[in-house]
Formats: sequence, C-alpha cells, structure tokens
Amino acid sequence: MSSSDSSSISSSGSSSNDNRSYNMGLLVPIIGVAVLLLLGGVCCCWMHRQWRKLGRKAEDGDSYRDHTVTIFPHLSQSSEMSDVVSSRTIQTGGEETFSTRQVPPREAYELGSDSGPNYIWRILQEDRNLTRIRLPYKEIKLRALLSKSQTREIRLGEYQNQQVVVKRLLKTKRSHIFHIQEFIYQIQIRSTLEHPNIVTLVGVAWNSVDDVMLVMEHYPLGDLLTYLQNHGERTSWEHGKYRLAIGIARALVYLHSQPTPIAHRDLRASNVLLTETMKSKLTGFDSSCLNEHSHRCHIAGAPYWSAPEVLRGRPYTTKSDIYAFGVLLTELDTVNSPFHDAVSPIGTKLKPIQILNEVMQGTLRPSFSPECPRRIRVIGVGCYQHDPDRRPTAAQLLRLLEA
Repeated sequence: MSSSDSSSISSSGSSSNDNRSYNMGLLVPIIGVAVLLLLGGVCCCWMHRQWRKLGRKAEDGDSYRDHTVTIFPHLSQSSEMSDVVSSRTIQTGGEETFSTRQVPPREAYELGSDSGPNYIWRILQEDRNLTRIRLPYKEIKLRALLSKSQTREIRLGEYQNQQVVVKRLLKTKRSHIFHIQEFIYQIQIRSTLEHPNIVTLVGVAWNSVDDVMLVMEHYPLGDLLTYLQNHGERTSWEHGKYRLAIGIARALVYLHSQPTPIAHRDLRASNVLLTETMKSKLTGFDSSCLNEHSHRCHIAGAPYWSAPEVLRGRPYTTKSDIYAFGVLLTELDTVNSPFHDAVSPIGTKLKPIQILNEVMQGTLRPSFSPECPRRIRVIGVGCYQHDPDRRPTAAQLLRLLEA
C-alpha cells in the first residue's frame, strides 16, 4: 500500500471519528433538554395536584366557624318549610297557589351552536309559551330610551293605548347569533313565570329572528333603589318595608320552587319595581339560570351582592340568591349602598377590591343601621352566612318575615 493510500485511509478514519464525536456532541444537549422538559412536566403535574388537594381542603374546612350563627333552629327540620313542591302547583305564602309552565331544557338549546337563524325561527313559531303571548309587531310603538346595557336596551312604549316597557337587543348585537340565542332563551324562561310579585309580562313580538321585543307592564313609581333614595327617610319597617321584603321573598319562593329551580342571579333594590299600591315586583331576569350546571350560573352577578362562593368561582345557586336577599335587606334598612361604611382598622375607606377580598374570606358583611328591628337583623345575618348550607331557604325566609 502506498503512503498516499495509507494517508487517505487515515484521514478518512479520523474524519468519520470526528463526525461521530460531532454528532454525539449535538445529541447530548438535545437529550438533556428533553429530559429536563419531561421532568418539568412531571413536577408541574404533581404541584397542580397538590394545589387542588389544598384547595379542596380549604373549601371543605370550617373556616367560618367563628362567624357562624344558627337562626331559628326549630325551623330547620320542619317539613312545612321544604322547597320541594308539586311540579304543577306552587304555594308562595298565605292561600295563594300558582300554576307553573315547564321551562325548556337548556341542554336542547346550546349557545353558540350551529343551529343558526332557522332553528331560532322554529322555536319562535313552535314554542307554545311564546305563541300564546305573541303580540302584533306593528301595534307596538317605541318611545323614550329608559336604559341600556352592553347588549340590550329598554324603552318606554305603547301598546293598545297603554304604556308598556319594551326590551330588545341593541342593533349592533342583532347580527350575533350568540346574543340572539341568549335573548330568546331568557324570553322563554320569562314566559313561564306568572306571579303577583314578578313584573307582569304583556307579551312578545317579532318580525324576524333578529328583531324580537319583550313587552312588560309599566310601573310609574320606578325601582326600589330610586324610591329609597327619594323617599327612604319617610319609609319605616312598620309602614312599608316589611311588606316590600315579604313580596320579594314570595317571588323568590316561587322561583326556587319551580320543577327546575330558577336562580335569579341579580337580586338587588334596582331590580325591584313598585306598583302604585307599593307592591314589590321582581324584575331583572336577564342573568337568571336554571341550575348550577348552566354556563350562566358560573358568571358572577353584581359584585357587592355576590355571595363569597360565587366570588371564588363556584356556581351560582338558589342559596346565592338568599345571600343577595340579605344584602338587599341592608339596602332597605340603611337606604344606602352595601358596604358604604366599610373601613380598614386604621379608619380609611376600603377600596372595592379590598371589600370583595374580605367578603371572600368571611371577615366582612354588609351592615344594618342601629335602628334596624332585631328580627330583620337576625334574618339578614342568617342570609349572608359564609357557608351556603347554613343559609335559610326562601320558604323559611318568608315564614320568618311573616311571623
């Protein structure tokens, strides 16, 4: 073998060795990174499980032990106070009994589905509750704008020479199938409700799937919040407030006693309207949900009226309505907004985020006035107990208020 051949063989051998060394040099860091990523993923999973265990322990623990109060324990086991009633009749105090209409199942009407306008149109044409109360579209005259939210507007209107209130989607939202479906389903729920302490529904009108109007009775006295701001100092518990609270409680009993219980989800003074005879009428059903599995029940309502468990992300239930009722009692009593007097240990006014944090921790509640009747104070404290299971039912509330 010549020297040139041997040198070429030697050089090729060293070259292959260099390539293997080079490849190994690349593989080692790649393998190392992969191992680190795998270990990191395992650690993250382990930590996530530990946090979930800790969260469950915190939720299951009786962290509110020092704040727990038992009100009227002799009523807690009473069969008379059960919210379980017939699927066809509901008794809401006194001798009044009201029939119910079945609310359509939410599972059959998923938001954001691909059903589209044709499916919504079929619902408008075939839902017996809606066709029963359908009004001629052209006979409804729209007047002044009363209020507006992000998706809907409320206007003063006229139907057959009578003043009415008309609710409909904003024009900018009528092309969004999600908002249309949501509005129609809330109308379906509303069409099943009929009670003396719930705003009277005149009917529903439509000429297309994206132009539907919910028509309700008009109450010139307006809402309870505005009334309290203007006349609260002249309204006492003995001369008006008890009656208003009892009416709201009766409406809650009716809602919670439906075959599928309905949580109002936005119970506060501004969602209570007043008749000329000072009867309370519950309104504001835009946020209502039928059960805790509904996606709507996972959305918090007005912060200061939201129960601690709702602020922590738990589903909204009928017991969350009871908490809100307790807050509403403080509105009736103080003629002021909840937590208006909340201050820190050093006397500075608490910021909203501080208030909500203390509510979640169970260290802050809305306050009553020194002049508040003891019975109302005790009922209110029972309503906004930290543990939802310790709160009374709507039927128990009504019994206590009427005692």
